[in-house]
Amino acid sequence: MGNLICDAMINNNLRHSDAVSWNHVSMCILNGGGIRSPIDEQNNGTITLESLTAVLPFGGTFDLVQLKGSTLKKAFEHSVHRYGLSTGEFLQVGGIHVVYDLSRKPGDRVVKLDVLCTQCRVPHYEPLRMDKVYKLILPNFLANGGDGFQMIKDEVLKHDSGDQDIDVVSGYISKMKVIYPAVEGRIKFSAGSHCHGSFSLIFLSFWAVIIVLYQ
Repeated sequence: MGNLICDAMINNNLRHSDAVSWNHVSMCILNGGGIRSPIDEQNNGTITLESLTAVLPFGGTFDLVQLKGSTLKKAFEHSVHRYGLSTGEFLQVGGIHVVYDLSRKPGDRVVKLDVLCTQCRVPHYEPLRMDKVYKLILPNFLANGGDGFQMIKDEVLKHDSGDQDIDVVSGYISKMKVIYPAVEGRIKFSAGSHCHGSFSLIFLSFWAVIIVLYQ
């Protein structure tokens, strides 16, 4: 579910490409605690506006910020500083590949962090640079330091308010018509963690879902 929401957030910010960039922003983060309900797979893959509101009940916005890579690295360390305690700060992502090693001490668990380039004609992943400024889409809750992400609020370089979360996700579902949930390896755990693969706080456990959004 986190993948779907992040994909919707990025899609909502697609702009016309130019000679240098394919888009002005390529990354999204979303706190797992902001996803409040699963979607019932027994409903023949149909999503109503009511069920979507149960997933995102807070009426927030998806905002655009600019952060240094060093701030983003701090955010991902915070994401897993107490992993396994059913807390809400574990980050779902889009345009980011992250590898954690939970055998290491909190604050030093991010062992690899690659981001999707924007200043490129063909999108590809490259290592995060600590001194580079990146654009990022995220819930206003995180932009304001929620779930302990105070480093984002304190170190943000620019913050622009965005569209309502429900409007963004419902518009994306209506546009795509057919959604195919898949394990994409956006989030991984290294062998030292005794845990492998990607994690999604709330997921759709079927291969293909035909989604119809009733207004």
